[in-house]
Amino acid sequence: MTTAPSGVQRYAARYFDASPTWFRWNKLSAADVYKLREEPGFRGQNVWFWLNHPIQFVRIVGFVCQVDQVAGGKYILMTVDDGSGANIEVKLERPVAYREQNGAVYSTKTNLDNVEVMSHFGLPVVIAGKARVDMGTVIIAEGKVESYNQSRQIIALRLGLVKDTNEETIHWSKVADWKRSVLNKPWVLSSDQRTVIDAKLIETEKVAEQQSRRRKKKNAKIEELRRRHEEKIEAKRKQRTEYYNQGALPGSHILKMPWDD
Repeated sequence: MTTAPSGVQRYAARYFDASPTWFRWNKLSAADVYKLREEPGFRGQNVWFWLNHPIQFVRIVGFVCQVDQVAGGKYILMTVDDGSGANIEVKLERPVAYREQNGAVYSTKTNLDNVEVMSHFGLPVVIAGKARVDMGTVIIAEGKVESYNQSRQIIALRLGLVKDTNEETIHWSKVADWKRSVLNKPWVLSSDQRTVIDAKLIETEKVAEQQSRRRKKKNAKIEELRRRHEEKIEAKRKQRTEYYNQGALPGSHILKMPWDD
């Protein structure tokens, strides 16, 4: 697990958008994923840190060495080995297709548009695009990292197949370059940059507050018009009732039953 060196500044979450890692697929190895650390105040939010870099998305490349289904088939877990000395599970989720008396039956579709899960002799078979993901198939998985049973998983947001060894080699080159040029250097945000961000946030909050006030004012006006409309309808109803009741004998509005006499 990485630690933030003493003297390295940690920045508040409002500055994360300015980080070079926050909106990027951070190219890591499986072993690197286990080195990411959580910080107080962010636990359970799938927000991780490398030095002082905030990370929410990762990318790994490796071969599939196991495929399991858990929770009655709701989740599909693909164990990926990338040769870094650690394996990691990539998790897919399937929606409910229909329900039976014994429980839910899950769809062949997953949370990813290009990935389906078929069943072969009761075992899950993952299809990415039009290709079957077998043991040994090299995949590229992108997603969020979550803790599970004192281990870690990648919640898949994108999944594809690696075409050849050349593409895999390019990935590892990018992993090394990303660490060297970004991750292994502390993120520095100057006071001037923070001031600019703070000013933009204040302006954004002002605009949001103004829009909220306008919406409330508009809703109040609509409610007032509705109330007046209902009052007019009620007044007309009373007016018609009084008109039709003119000249009527007292009690004529009461219809007697034969047994009332």
